[in-house]
Amino acid sequence: MKRAFLFLTLSACAFFCASQTAAKDQEPSAKMRLILDHHRTGESTLDVKELPRDQTKAAPGNKDMPEYEVYEVPYPPGVADYFSYKVYLHTSSGRYWIHQSGGFAGVSHFYGPGLLKDLLK
Repeated sequence: MKRAFLFLTLSACAFFCASQTAAKDQEPSAKMRLILDHHRTGESTLDVKELPRDQTKAAPGNKDMPEYEVYEVPYPPGVADYFSYKVYLHTSSGRYWIHQSGGFAGVSHFYGPGLLKDLLK
């Protein structure tokens, strides 16, 4: 029982450390920074209130990924039940979505699309 608990704990730590390291290595573009600066409410959180929740599932799919810049907001260290955020920016149209996942209940919601040109006003 103790071995299983220790194994699961170490596995979870390795997973979260690996995902945090990958996020730190990303350098967002100037357009992505504009989106992050507009929606950021904390070091690891984004405000999605002004974006509509995407009920149509028109958010980006895997087949469209070459046309998107994707940025994963780094997790805060040591927190397991935190929301994670990914921002998907369609580079040619300037539309973007924010994907919120995780949390205590394990949600997965897309918000958007937002328009990059609206952030420049």
